[in-house]
Amino acid sequence: MARLAARQKNEARKRDARRKIIVGAAVLAHAEIDPEFRKTLREVLQAAVTRTIDREAVADLLGDTQEPGERPAQPALA
Repeated sequence: MARLAARQKNEARKRDARRKIIVGAAVLAHAEIDPEFRKTLREVLQAAVTRTIDREAVADLLGDTQEPGERPAQPALA
């Protein structure tokens, strides 16, 4: 039983990772061709991506000019 549950959990993780890769690729491709979508994506990422290491990974999408290791600006609270 434990092996079956572990295998199912592992398969679910793999499906989730694959899903994220596919959706991410589609989003990035659309951002390349649609300036308004690219702007919206940048706004979403600015608000949602807060860890420095993650912001560095998507800096080209954020339009960040901060130096590596510098703390990102915190989004304004509404």
